[in-house]
Amino acid sequence: MVLCVALAAMGYVLLAPPPRLSAAAADGVYRNSCCGALVLKSGRGAHGDATFDYVIERDKMGPYVLPTSRLVTVDDESRLVIVQHEPALKLRLQAATEPQWIDIPDYGKTYRFVRQP
Repeated sequence: MVLCVALAAMGYVLLAPPPRLSAAAADGVYRNSCCGALVLKSGRGAHGDATFDYVIERDKMGPYVLPTSRLVTVDDESRLVIVQHEPALKLRLQAATEPQWIDIPDYGKTYRFVRQP
């Protein structure tokens, strides 16, 4: 009986989804000179007319924004692009609450979007 409980607990730990942080923790406007503004508000992100949903999670490298339905990346002309039906990239946050910047990776290069006051 004790073995069953121990195995169940271990299975839960191994199979549980990663811990989610409050989607509002990163609310704000973030800017990059190449790409303009990225707005995050309560689980909904926007750049121009394009929008995407997101969650905030944490892994061993720290907190990140994970778009749930669209990929956010930078194109050849250094513009922020939101694409449907592509795997999402982790947009790294500087901190779990009130981050000062978000780093958007793009094929070996990283674009830093700085939070506006």
